[in-house]
Amino acid sequence: MGISINNFLSNPDMIRFCMIFPGQGSQSVGMLSELSKRYPEVQETFWESSNILGYDLWKTTQKRIVGKLEKTSIVQPAILSSSIAILRVWKKIGGGMPGIMAGHSLGEYSALVSSEVIDFKTAVRLVELRGKLMEESVRYTNGEMYAVIGLNVRKVSRLCEEISKSYTKTVSIASFNSDRQVVVSGQTECVRKVADLCKKYGAKLVQKLSIGVPSHCALMKPAARKFKKIIEKVGFKIPKIAVVNNVDATIEYSPNKIKESLIKQMYSPVKWKKTIDLISEKGYICFLEIGPGSVLTKLNRRILGKRCDSFAVNDIDSIRSSLIKIKGG
Repeated sequence: MGISINNFLSNPDMIRFCMIFPGQGSQSVGMLSELSKRYPEVQETFWESSNILGYDLWKTTQKRIVGKLEKTSIVQPAILSSSIAILRVWKKIGGGMPGIMAGHSLGEYSALVSSEVIDFKTAVRLVELRGKLMEESVRYTNGEMYAVIGLNVRKVSRLCEEISKSYTKTVSIASFNSDRQVVVSGQTECVRKVADLCKKYGAKLVQKLSIGVPSHCALMKPAARKFKKIIEKVGFKIPKIAVVNNVDATIEYSPNKIKESLIKQMYSPVKWKKTIDLISEKGYICFLEIGPGSVLTKLNRRILGKRCDSFAVNDIDSIRSSLIKIKGG
């Protein structure tokens, strides 16, 4: 494109921007296929992952193999690899790094790699183990996740509490995505009951998510306890770029506190609206979603409306147009 990194960084009109990274559910068969034809960094990134995982992760994402791209322990390294591959392409064509970052659930690992808290290979190992532990936690328990759109958050929260008490089982809000969009997670019977009640009380959309495990609820506490023993042995560094965590929507610089947040994240709700509000309050009006799909871009528009520009960055055209936008073009 003829855009150099030096020109990019020295441009006084450059817009302050944030990078956000998606989590599980953003994957699709054939993701990044077009980008890989132009930039070898994409498949090179997946080769790095494949060498760690012991199977061809790129092939798994490109061909429809029943049950593969829905399995949590496969999807998590696949999405992480996609985000880092896109970031590498972005940097290759002259894109600079943001002033602040955040990731939705699994996406927080992509943000931490980008901030150099952990290296990519370490993150691949961690998210695969994280996925396997999450799968093991519900091996003998049926669980589901539903998105609820168009109903007051407090109403959904009360319904979860009532059903959980009535059935003495787990159901709770797993993600606060916006004022009128949440995700409910827990044991199947309870989650479906809450979903039915949400429809009854006027939710615009109640949709089951294609996520293999009921994340961000109490069912994940056994997985979190096991994961704690693993992550405590891993060396974390101080972030080079601020990362807003999911658990309490704050910025942590202590490696130990970052680890604690990642452990707690497994069974706690994602506070995405608070995360985006915090970033916006710091003066960031431009958000680049680095990863497959455009889930977070759509959410940001719900949260901030016309107060921000949000772009899904995952193919040649979107990378180039976003770079021009950031440069003030």
